[in-house]
Amino acid sequence: RDKLTKKADLKITDRLDDKFMNYTPISKFVSLNNDIKNYAEKDRVIEIEKNIELIKNNIGLRATSADVQADFGKLKSEIDKTIARLVTKKDLEYDMNRQDVKLQKSIKRVRDEIKNLK
Repeated sequence: RDKLTKKADLKITDRLDDKFMNYTPISKFVSLNNDIKNYAEKDRVIEIEKNIELIKNNIGLRATSADVQADFGKLKSEIDKTIARLVTKKDLEYDMNRQDVKLQKSIKRVRDEIKNLK
């Protein structure tokens, strides 16, 4: 039974190793690595790198597909957060300014309506 399980685990490991190398967010991460290092907070980069190491170790060690899937999930969310943060830092400031203008207009409109009610 144990030998069979080990063989099955090895097969899973091989498959997951391929999956790991072809996993799109990871290739995206590699190409964005320098951008992330330049723009993202250092702790976020360290977090992603730790997650990648964790996955590599898990693929090498226990590598049950559930464990690796869970780690992929964590890594993907870290990468997505970082990429989102990269892309939207300036956009967000711009949007916040636009929202602020909209909000000011709405407040003014409501105030005017209240004045008209009196």
